[in-house]
Amino acid sequence: EATVINEGYDPEQFKVQPTPTGTIKFCHVGKFEARKGTMQVLDCFFNALENEDAVLEMHVENPFIHSWYDEIVNWLVDVGFRHSEGVGASGVSRFISNWRRAGLTILLRPSQSENLAAVYAGSDCGIFPSKGEGFGLPILECLATGVPAIVGNWTGQSEYLGDSYPKELTLERYHTEPANDGVWYHGNRGNWNVPNDDELIVKIQWAHKYIRDFRSEERWAKEVARLREYTWDAAAHHFKKFLYK
Repeated sequence: EATVINEGYDPEQFKVQPTPTGTIKFCHVGKFEARKGTMQVLDCFFNALENEDAVLEMHVENPFIHSWYDEIVNWLVDVGFRHSEGVGASGVSRFISNWRRAGLTILLRPSQSENLAAVYAGSDCGIFPSKGEGFGLPILECLATGVPAIVGNWTGQSEYLGDSYPKELTLERYHTEPANDGVWYHGNRGNWNVPNDDELIVKIQWAHKYIRDFRSEERWAKEVARLREYTWDAAAHHFKKFLYK
């Protein structure tokens, strides 16, 4: 019988912080790639909140896909975003840039440019429409910081999301297709779940209106307390019990 030892987070680094004030801010952390749904995050964020005030901070640097930054910037320019210095796709500081279109702001940051615990703590809600995860450590770290996340309850993250994770934040509509991104997956290594755009847009709109009220509810406090049990110490204890059973 197979035994799965979960990963974990560092509770000394990822601490629960007060809900932010000011403009509603979303975050997305994870290497730029099809599996993580990077471009889906951008597209659905824009379509959900085009006429609203909101911020999306993205830490998506991928050293193995050198075109990641240009692909994002080209998309931003195509839909009308402009760099804060007033230029388009050229002449901007690579990897660290602020893009604006009316009330929307997109912050592009290198994955290691800041303390990710501070990134989560400064956000109202995470967006993680991953097609599949081995565990989904950024998702757990975000949740353990007390920050809700829009996420599908499948593959690796299902180990800690469980049945109690709030339905308002759970992606349930998807279609299954062969995992194929033309880079690491070529359609011969199983399937993944592709989240539904319309549902993700609705979840983002809901979060934009209600996430701060939701974060003050007792049920979310109980959920955070449960999720904070998935520490590295707990994982090590589980592994030790497995070795010496």
